[in-house]
Amino acid sequence: MGRSAVRHPSTLLLCAVLGLCAWAVWAHGGQADIFRIAEVKLPAHSSLKLREPLIGESMWSVDLEALAESLHAQQPWLKEVRVTRQLPDTLRIDTVERRPVAQVQMGGWHAVDGEGVILPQASAAPIEGLMRLGDIGVGRAGDAGQRQALQRGLRVRARLSRSAPTVARRITEINVADEQAIRLLMDDAIEVRCGSEAELAVHLQRLEAALKTIAKQPLAIRYIDVRFSEPVIGPSTSP
Repeated sequence: MGRSAVRHPSTLLLCAVLGLCAWAVWAHGGQADIFRIAEVKLPAHSSLKLREPLIGESMWSVDLEALAESLHAQQPWLKEVRVTRQLPDTLRIDTVERRPVAQVQMGGWHAVDGEGVILPQASAAPIEGLMRLGDIGVGRAGDAGQRQALQRGLRVRARLSRSAPTVARRITEINVADEQAIRLLMDDAIEVRCGSEAELAVHLQRLEAALKTIAKQPLAIRYIDVRFSEPVIGPSTSP
């Protein structure tokens, strides 16, 4: 390229002139009135607040990432806040909500997403159709163990959904207060007694087999203990 530039200096000069013109157009355009912010579009019903006025600023002078981070800090329970430019004069702000996968009791019932983020809205009664994580005790100040229990409960829920989706649809509550003795509640009526998280895959296989057996000869069941190679089934009439 160097030899070509020496042999054809006019080509090099033309490229330099074009580059200079492009820079001048970009620099002028960045300050042109047409690229000054005239509108900031926030999501409908959003309570996010702009901490500094942006109307009249150059579209190109706004740090989109920093603005998104400052807005997200106002509502950290959101999964994401996105800021984009809509040329010539509009900034658009979009929010991504977290998807609830379970609920925990913390004063009221709060939905929680797959990452363990607890959503602020509370319900006095359990939220219908959302699996409960029982006896987690989230919210006890300084208790890291409760946070670990929440994560453990979410891992159990995820394993259920992946490995035994048919069973997962019937599970209404997961209790992992004792990490060596996980308890599931099926159809809000049948207790399923499992062992530790490490044993869960095998125990779910036993549970599915036990349910197939029960389906052939319907029984009123109080509990199913799958900690044994031959699951123990307790009729509801047992003391």
